[in-house]
Amino acid sequence: MLNTIFMNKIIKVILLMLIVSNSFSQVTDTTSKWNYSIGSDIVSRYVWRGSDYNNSPAIQPTAEISYKNFAFGAWGSYTFANAEIQEADLYLSYSFWKIKMICYDYFYMNMNNARNSYFTYNKDKTGHDFSLDTEFLLSEKFPLKILISYNFYGADTLQSAYFETSYKLTKNIPLEIFVGYTPYQGWYGNDIGVVNTGICMKKEYKLLGEDVIPIYFKLIFNPQSENIYIVAGITF
Repeated sequence: MLNTIFMNKIIKVILLMLIVSNSFSQVTDTTSKWNYSIGSDIVSRYVWRGSDYNNSPAIQPTAEISYKNFAFGAWGSYTFANAEIQEADLYLSYSFWKIKMICYDYFYMNMNNARNSYFTYNKDKTGHDFSLDTEFLLSEKFPLKILISYNFYGADTLQSAYFETSYKLTKNIPLEIFVGYTPYQGWYGNDIGVVNTGICMKKEYKLLGEDVIPIYFKLIFNPQSENIYIVAGITF
């Protein structure tokens, strides 16, 4: 169990995020073709595509600026534990018809290094990894989503690939089911197979006034590594 000092830190962070998110919600411009969003998640574990990173709760800030069908954003994950590796990612996306294409620049920082050589892009030395993701959403009435992800350059010398299918059950409860698969050895698994499957449930809790706070719960299985993860998250 988390000790008292650790819990107090989390509570203080949550209260600060509530204040900040409420402030930004009052100044968002909805009349311009330019739009922006600022937010953050606090998660009990950072589990991504079937793998646990740093075995610790994390805060995950994000910001995005969009114009028409284009968007540019930044996302990070910083654990509460004294972990060596933290993450800072940039991305560029374009949406058309039912398709969204996203180019990610994943960057993992070693916090023990004074210099992380961020501007080094030589494929043999870089800490960056570039990935191209393609998302296809069938329709709003039948919300089946297909994701294809491929790491095409950088630190991932195996150039890993990942495929995921998800479906939202929207009639009775906000439940999403998902299955993720890797076609060969790489970041996501040691062999071909299913590496990420489970469910996600979301619920909004009312705060003062009209503000709400979304909370989600994920039950995740990785059949290849024979692991199970239970994750809770708060979105601001």
